[in-house]
Amino acid sequence: MRTDSDGGTREFVCYCQQRRLQYSVGFTLTTLTAAAVEKIPEHVWTPAYEADGKVRDGAWVAELTGLIDLTGWPPGMRVIVLAERPHPGAQLRFTDRNGLRLTAFATNTSRGQLPDLAWLQLLALHGHDASRWEPKRLCLRLFSAAARLTRQARQTQLRFATHLAWIKLITTALTHLSDCVGGVGAWK
Repeated sequence: MRTDSDGGTREFVCYCQQRRLQYSVGFTLTTLTAAAVEKIPEHVWTPAYEADGKVRDGAWVAELTGLIDLTGWPPGMRVIVLAERPHPGAQLRFTDRNGLRLTAFATNTSRGQLPDLAWLQLLALHGHDASRWEPKRLCLRLFSAAARLTRQARQTQLRFATHLAWIKLITTALTHLSDCVGGVGAWK
């Protein structure tokens, strides 16, 4: 479920949680919540990405969850904040900080930082339609593929079943990642 901040109410988020739905909803920043952004260490901020996987110039994201009071909100809810340079002529709001426009969203996506998935898509899936897949589709098609880790002649290999529907994409992604980190991987 996706909505803007009008749908980002406790009632709606609790409704989604009770029905075991994944959600990503706008999260209204109050003065108190926006002040918590200043507690985020500089090294935590990572570049934001466009839908096509390109780095969004002048925009960064970080997780705000542990720095604000989420009493009354469902367990497992995360709050992600986006800080970006406002467009020329835009007036800053009272919740903006350090000359950057702040917006936030709440989600129940539980695996890692959302930017980590974007890095996977940017590095490993570049040029493929999968670079625009949502996290749920990535998990279903790529991360849940069964494989066997084997060792032979002092080499470790990751062996996938050849009949997997996404095997070509998986091996291409692993090859791209291996090239990015300078390692040599072995998978079949």
